[in-house]
Amino acid sequence: MQCNSILIVEDDPDIREAIELALQDAGYFVFTAEHGGVAQEMLKKIPGPCLVLLDLMMPVMSGWEFVAQQTELKKAVSAQASTFQVVVLTALPAGNVWQTAELSNAAVGYIRKPFDLDQLLEIVAQYCKPAHLANVAHLADWTGKAKATPLLRA
Repeated sequence: MQCNSILIVEDDPDIREAIELALQDAGYFVFTAEHGGVAQEMLKKIPGPCLVLLDLMMPVMSGWEFVAQQTELKKAVSAQASTFQVVVLTALPAGNVWQTAELSNAAVGYIRKPFDLDQLLEIVAQYCKPAHLANVAHLADWTGKAKATPLLRA
């Protein structure tokens, strides 16, 4: 079954909350962190997310620093969590995003701020299934195998 939880790492509380609400409304389980340090600790405790939405310019631990420590993070968390993808959320131009080799290797893409929430949901859907779809995915195995039972009337 495909994972359906997402970790948002964003220092702006308004942006973080808007993304969180949009993802929850779409059926995802959402965790949030206000900077990379909180995200690093959270990844040791939560079930592995399928996706990390990562701001770059944050206090305490930036997105670049978070990604640089990703190898260590993967050792500290479960095998399932080590499969998460990173999508960068930034106002920086593309040339400034890929400043480090670690980020170039770790991130599967980026979204330029300001962004449309529908655009974000399309990108998220490439990596995660909403909970309501993930929970019924196994029903596809039963297609064509069910038989109707006649209703008995008294």
